[in-house]
Amino acid sequence: MKRSTIIFLLLTIALFAREPWMDFFPELREVYAVQTDNMIIDLESDADGNLYVLSQSSGRFFVDAYSTNGEKFRSMNDTLNLSEYTNTLALRVSDHGEIVVVRGWDRLLETPVNWVFDSTNMDILAETGLLKFAEWLSVSPKGNYFALQGYIRKDSQVPFVYDREEREVEFEYFVEHASFATWKGEEVIIATEIRPESRYLVIRGIESGKIHMERKMTEGESNVIVQEKKSALIDSTLLILTRVCKNPSLFCYNPHTGDLRWSDESQPDISVVSPALNNETVILHGNLCSRLTDGLHEPVFNYCEDFEHYNTRLMLTLNAEPTVWPDIEISVLSHTLYIRDYEFYSVLMPYSNKNDLAAVEIDGKFDGFVVDGVSYVVFAHGSTARVYEIPQ
Repeated sequence: MKRSTIIFLLLTIALFAREPWMDFFPELREVYAVQTDNMIIDLESDADGNLYVLSQSSGRFFVDAYSTNGEKFRSMNDTLNLSEYTNTLALRVSDHGEIVVVRGWDRLLETPVNWVFDSTNMDILAETGLLKFAEWLSVSPKGNYFALQGYIRKDSQVPFVYDREEREVEFEYFVEHASFATWKGEEVIIATEIRPESRYLVIRGIESGKIHMERKMTEGESNVIVQEKKSALIDSTLLILTRVCKNPSLFCYNPHTGDLRWSDESQPDISVVSPALNNETVILHGNLCSRLTDGLHEPVFNYCEDFEHYNTRLMLTLNAEPTVWPDIEISVLSHTLYIRDYEFYSVLMPYSNKNDLAAVEIDGKFDGFVVDGVSYVVFAHGSTARVYEIPQ
């Protein structure tokens, strides 16, 4: 056999080889692939199934949006060069792409740095404004409001919710921390409020100010605080993981009445909570574990795995992005680490006994979304992202 023929056959085998992570997603159908000129840092999908890809080269970053057929229809390229000490880390996108947030980190100043793009595809944040350097900047579903988790450049406490003009959104009481959701037809904040007599947990309409739920916090709920990826709201359940690092507690509330359904005082292996793509169940994620709950009952399934290199990955969940596919009962936690260079790492796990699968570590990042009842998987490695449909 000629050497050229052998090389061709080897390339063909490599091209069509089934990757190990595909065992979690039987009968995948590739929809399209995206090839960028730079390393892909993060992925995010909007409610219409459009894919947003953040990539970075030496001194520049790029955000490109692709339609459901893989055509690029939007580019948000920052007009300012990045310093050698600045790295982009994550994307956040409003429901229909009205606002795109890029989060980064300045290693020299040891502070977050953010960029926010609107329909003009230009960064709208003031260069010296508070939101430019806010921690964990997030955007509301319709793209009209921003929330932050803190601001390390000031010792004093700052407001936590702002509009597009970077003006504080004032509520009846001081909002301590907040995350966004759509609830009963309007944009709401899930927040803790400081009132004269006590702290309250509330679900409050941003524009209407209407209180959909309120609960006076007890002494046992002193560590309950609403933070990104540590709270999840679905129709039947509000689930909050406390901010205590070593042994966080889990609190499950009825979002219609504010009643505490149940709590679990020790969740040492859980660090992220997230709704499934169908918004009917919540998955509790950890470095090595996944658990399932509908909120009406305590977690009903527990899966844990011991990986050989776990103890060397001390920052696993600091930039962890969860995705849950309820139709096949699989969850994934994708991580972005930056110490001296980027490291992208994902853990795929089953969360039901019907899956005869063991958790697997994958180099790369995942995302998922649902459009018209059809679920999709996005996988990125290097400068390539591929979108797959999960057949119904």
